[in-house]
Amino acid sequence: MEQSFFKNYWFWVVAVLVSGIFLFYLKLDLPSGNLTGSNGVLVINYADGHARKFVGPVEDNMTVLQALNSASAGGNFTLRYSLNKNGDVVLAALDGLANVGMKSWHFYLNQKLTPTQDIGRTKVRTGDVIEVKYE
Repeated sequence: MEQSFFKNYWFWVVAVLVSGIFLFYLKLDLPSGNLTGSNGVLVINYADGHARKFVGPVEDNMTVLQALNSASAGGNFTLRYSLNKNGDVVLAALDGLANVGMKSWHFYLNQKLTPTQDIGRTKVRTGDVIEVKYE
């Protein structure tokens, strides 16, 4: 009887070790609290060449403006804008840089230019990349 117990015991020890090695080498992802598949990316490119990148969850019916607001809250930069009577966004400044002279902020959603006045209406989806360029 004792011999049967040890055979069973070693069978389960070997089974657990083989399973662990299998999962490790095949790099199977176990569920986790971080759902990377539900994120979007926002990149702010400054005129001096440096950039800031933000990765975060995309919520239902989220707009480019809402994503920018979320990034400013978490990224510690200022965002100043207003909405005119038509609901168009009028951007005053982003991180202290105003739209003046030949330089202004431009918005790209998945490399497609999005007019600044439309960023409050333009929806983003999971996997989208928003680029903001001061050019």
